[in-house]
Formats: sequence, C-alpha cells, structure tokens
Amino acid sequence: MKKLLSLITSIIVSACINAQVFQENFNDINGTGGNDGVFSGNVASAPLNSYGDWTLNRTYEANACIKIGTGSGLGSVTTPTIALTGNGKLSFKAAAWDTKTEQTSLKISATGGTLSVSEVTLDKGAFKIYTVDITNATGDLKITFEGFQAARSRFFLDDIVVTETTMSVSNINAKKINLVKNTVVDTQLLFGADADIKNGQLVKSAKVNNGGALNLSSLPKGVYIVSGEVNGEKVSQKIIKK
Repeated sequence: MKKLLSLITSIIVSACINAQVFQENFNDINGTGGNDGVFSGNVASAPLNSYGDWTLNRTYEANACIKIGTGSGLGSVTTPTIALTGNGKLSFKAAAWDTKTEQTSLKISATGGTLSVSEVTLDKGAFKIYTVDITNATGDLKITFEGFQAARSRFFLDDIVVTETTMSVSNINAKKINLVKNTVVDTQLLFGADADIKNGQLVKSAKVNNGGALNLSSLPKGVYIVSGEVNGEKVSQKIIKK
C-alpha cells in the first residue's frame, strides 16, 4: 500500500494580519487644493509651520491634506516616531502639482527601518495610493517624503498609514502515525513504507519504497511538514532539516 506524502514548507497554517500602528489623514487642515480636486494655481498657499511631532520643510495647508515644496524650493516632511518593530507596510496618497514642467518623482526614505523602494512616480493632478513594504523596523521608525529636486517638485500628501504584519497561527493536527523514521534530517528522509511524493506547490517530488530514502540536501534549513493519507486518514508529521 502506498502513502501519498507531500512536503510543504511550514508546520503551521499562517494568516497575515495587518495591525495599524500609525495613521495621519490631515483632516483638521483647512486649506485649499488636493482633496477639492485642484492641484495648481492659487491653492495651498498658507504655510504649515508646525504639526504635532512632524518635521516640516516648506509645507503648506491644503484641503484635508498637505502640499510640500514650492516652484523654486525643495520641500520635505518627516513623520513622528512610529513604534513599528519587524515588518510592516506603508501606504499613502500623493499627487504631483499639475503643471507642464513639474517633476513627478517623489523620494521616500526611512530611519529605523528599511523601505522596499526609495522613489515612486506620481500622477499630475490626481491622487494615487502607493504601498511600500517595510522591513527591519526597530521600534523608532521615521519616514521622510521629499521632492525630487529643488525646483518644480511640488506634491500633495495624504492618508499615511503604517501597519505591522503579524502572524495568526493554527496548528496542523498530526495523527499518531509515523510517516517517516527520522524527524531530524541532515540529507536523507527515511520512510517506513512505500511512498509517492507528488509535486504541485511542493518543495520535493519523488517515489520511494518501503525503507527507502529521499535526499533533502537541496532544501534549505528549516521546519517542514510531511503530510499524506494512511488508510483514508489524512496525517502529517513535522521534520527538521538541519
């Protein structure tokens, strides 16, 4: 009798949950431009000199958002300290000032963490949502948004959100049946019966006989699950690749 076995790369069923750790929507700013559909002309002219713990450079009040930079001056804003540890995601809305010669590149950088991109391309005269991965955050993350160059790099910014990626896990129920002889593996996985290992979204595919072995030397170190059916019952067993 053959047992159908599958090697998959986790001992747990995992689901990603995004826990929000920072949000700023600038809803208390009562200027003009941006969310009212106007992205050029005589809008967003009132300077925003301070806003909580934000660091502001050439920043102006717009319609429930902010405008950064002038026609001849580079602008930037830096968030307050964000208590993100590990990995997460940054999302924000941004739009370029709507003139023919305006730059559309926006630089983003971080201290206390690493961003997956350092620059995004904006649309002129229309908000667009951008998403950036954050890794290696140390609990004191700060993110800076800056124009591309000193002249004609004006942009609008809104709805900045940082979420932390956490894991919700549920254990795989393993039957008390030994599918393999050795649960700590260096190179060879030993089977106690005939096995037919299928491919698919799997990490290994092979056929082995009773007492045979499967070479796992090509797999990275980590925890794996050998799963299959025995007498009509689905069973699984953890192995550790050294």
